[in-house]
Amino acid sequence: MEVHPILDRGDSPKHNLWYAVSPEGVGPSVRVGSTAIYKPISASNGHSSAGQVMVAGGANPDGSFADLFILDLETFKWDSPKCPGLLARYEHSAFIPKSHPERFVVFGGAQQDQNLNDVQVIDTVTGPTPSPRTCHGMAAVGDKLFVFGGGHKGADPVDDNQMHVYNAETDSWSQLTTSGEQPCCRHGHIMVAIGTSIFLHGGMAGSDMFDDLFQFNTENNSWTKLNPTGDVPPSRTAHAAVAIGHRLYLFGGMNGLGMALDDFYVLETETCKWSRIRSDGLPPNPRLDHAMCTILLPKITEEAPSSTPSENNESPPSQLLFVFGGMDTQGNIFNDCFFFSP
Repeated sequence: MEVHPILDRGDSPKHNLWYAVSPEGVGPSVRVGSTAIYKPISASNGHSSAGQVMVAGGANPDGSFADLFILDLETFKWDSPKCPGLLARYEHSAFIPKSHPERFVVFGGAQQDQNLNDVQVIDTVTGPTPSPRTCHGMAAVGDKLFVFGGGHKGADPVDDNQMHVYNAETDSWSQLTTSGEQPCCRHGHIMVAIGTSIFLHGGMAGSDMFDDLFQFNTENNSWTKLNPTGDVPPSRTAHAAVAIGHRLYLFGGMNGLGMALDDFYVLETETCKWSRIRSDGLPPNPRLDHAMCTILLPKITEEAPSSTPSENNESPPSQLLFVFGGMDTQGNIFNDCFFFSP
């Protein structure tokens, strides 16, 4: 049986290949609906640092989680700091404010008996907050978190197609007055920021599943419905997407037949053209409701044990895609980790 190659600490990933990652330590249990955020670490003493992946919350049949796990990309080890006051939740969103990189801000999501519309770690929030929701789309631009749509109950979205903005610098919510052709109410869609634009794709509302693509301009608050060419991804929900440069990468989700997906696409946002990526090895198992982010992984040159990497003997870091967890439609819930080098 074909297996995924393993990426160990210090390895240089090959182009167009999925790698399995097996960090040391106690990591997150199997779960869906968690968030994964990459946190760069500032260089010190002339040496670079690989940064961290922060995985928060999620749920499985035993309940939802109020935990935070940190994957150190230099040591490939998991850590789980205590987070007193953090509420259990899943299918939420999170980001790290540019002006306060020491903060980890979490919004919304759900517990077993209710949807949430709170913000943590910020102590006080002024202005009207969005109604409780899960499976919402969110994208961060600087200190601002843009939130659109989300789930109300079952397959129904919230009756709200406003763009909500949380400003971490002022601790305030606002609702934007927008122009242009905007998406209908939906949940399970993805939102990705590239520069000052936010791209929204897919999602569902009731029995309707979407494959449409929208662009939101955060400078003039305008929506544009795009007409992409190429290998347009079929309709889906509960997928994940990230950006590297001007490219948007999309993986997995669930289609209208209730099947989990393992297909992988890239959108050239400058030409609005989709291409399907067929990796050289196995992709991760089909999944939905997984977490995904981009990371920077340094290329370390093997040296004597007493030596220390410096700026002069390190190659430029590789920018990789990181996928964690999720579930399929057969009842399997995952806690595996994958890297992909585009």
